[in-house]
Amino acid sequence: MRKSWTTVFLLLVVLVLAACGASTTPGDGESPNGEQEPSLPEETTTSAEAEVVMRNISFQPAEITVASGTTVTWINEDSAPHTITSGTRNNPSGLFNSGSVSGGGSFSFTFDKAGTYDYFCSIHPGMNGTVIVEP
Repeated sequence: MRKSWTTVFLLLVVLVLAACGASTTPGDGESPNGEQEPSLPEETTTSAEAEVVMRNISFQPAEITVASGTTVTWINEDSAPHTITSGTRNNPSGLFNSGSVSGGGSFSFTFDKAGTYDYFCSIHPGMNGTVIVEP
């Protein structure tokens, strides 16, 4: 008799554990009714905006890759003024020029065409950056 109670008890334990392990929680790929849930992309960007910070007499990041149509905003976190001037120091392109941007100020430009755009600060030699625009 004792052996049969032990067997019944073990069967109950197994059934309880099986019932607990059978539940599904949302997010594990199945809905509670057993259907497969659609998976979402890891990162979805709906905004076409990017930022570059001017800090310690440098552009951070110095190179940024964006999609066509993205507006890039440069934010001056230095106390010194900076410019964001398209092209190179020896060959400014004239596409954009922020003029002097004081500490705490910003400048924005929208890149509509794919390509590689160099820029520099006309006040601080060696302060250069690049925006790579992909289609």
